[in-house]
Amino acid sequence: MNCILNKQIKYYTKEGLKLISIVGIALFIIITIILLKFDIAVRVSISGEEIGYVKNKKAFEEKIQNEVLKTENAELESVELAEEPQYKLTFLSKVEDTNEDEIIAKIENDATRTYVRFAVTIDNNQEAILEKLEDAESLVDEMEEKYGKKRKIGIKKVYSINNEEYQPVSVKTARN
Repeated sequence: MNCILNKQIKYYTKEGLKLISIVGIALFIIITIILLKFDIAVRVSISGEEIGYVKNKKAFEEKIQNEVLKTENAELESVELAEEPQYKLTFLSKVEDTNEDEIIAKIENDATRTYVRFAVTIDNNQEAILEKLEDAESLVDEMEEKYGKKRKIGIKKVYSINNEEYQPVSVKTARN
């Protein structure tokens, strides 16, 4: 009885190993063909609308931070994306190209920018709008010397999502 079971175990073990070998070789061939024909890419979409493909998600997100969301401009208070991009790993035919610059442009067009200006007020009436806080402070100091405590002079931050809504004037024009 033991002898018959040992022969059956050996037979099915050999057959199982052959099957595993064949399946392994077939998977290797299929994966090789896929990798030769396709690249691994990340599909970018916003609101379910596919925008394009990028090669490296991390580098692309850094590019968004550096190019779209930067607020180095003194008059720019913040930049907010209308909606966060969604990413999905996919295979991309080697014939197709990635289009990071087009995706960045689309995201940049949809972004909301908040601008800040500084309004010099006299008796709570907005008199002049300046780009820089330093200019507004120097103008307020000059006006306080001129008017003293007779009038209430101050600075108020003015926010806008339209850069043309509050057009700043020069300090010279504001003095007049």
